[in-house]
Parts: sequence; C-alpha cells; structure tokens
Amino acid sequence: MTKEPNVLGETARARWILQQSETALEDILAAFDLISERILEGEDVSLADITKARIALGQARTQLIEEVRKYEERIARDRGLVADAPLDFDALRESIGRKLDRIRDAREAT
Repeated sequence: MTKEPNVLGETARARWILQQSETALEDILAAFDLISERILEGEDVSLADITKARIALGQARTQLIEEVRKYEERIARDRGLVADAPLDFDALRESIGRKLDRIRDAREAT
C-alpha cells in the first residue's frame, strides 16, 4: 500500500492548487466585506462590482471544492477504500498470514 509520505508527494500539485484556491477565496471574502462596509456607510455600490465579486467567489469556491474532491478521492484510492482501487497483494498476503498464524497458535494452545 502507498505510505503517507508518497501520498503527500503524489498530491503536491493538488495541495498547491488547494492552497491557492483558499488564498483566492480569502481575498474575495475580504472584498465582500469591503463592499458590505461601503453599503452600510451609504455609498452607492454598483451592481457590476457586486456581480464581479460574486462570480469570482463562485469560481474560487468551485476550484476549492474540486481540489478537495480530487485529494479525497486520491487518498481513498491509495488506501484501498474504493471499489476500483488496485489491490495490494503484499498487504493481503501479510494479513492472511497473520490470521493463519493466530489460528495455528490457537490450535496448538488447545
């Protein structure tokens, strides 16, 4: 099975994009805060400004969700938690061997 350091290496790009998405999302939320403050202070905020901020927020959110989904899918596949994950025959062999050893030990103890 893939060990955690390899998983980290294989998902480096996804993690980087996820970090970039988080940064973009934080920037957009800060922009929404500024727009909100301007509205509360009585300024006239154009619909175009609100629309641009909303579209940017949607794009950053979509990218963030997609990267999280890809990362979770990769981790689940690497850990054999999905149906189409490749089988790790070495891990299976070890698991079966341990179970057989326990059965043999139990039989010898009686």
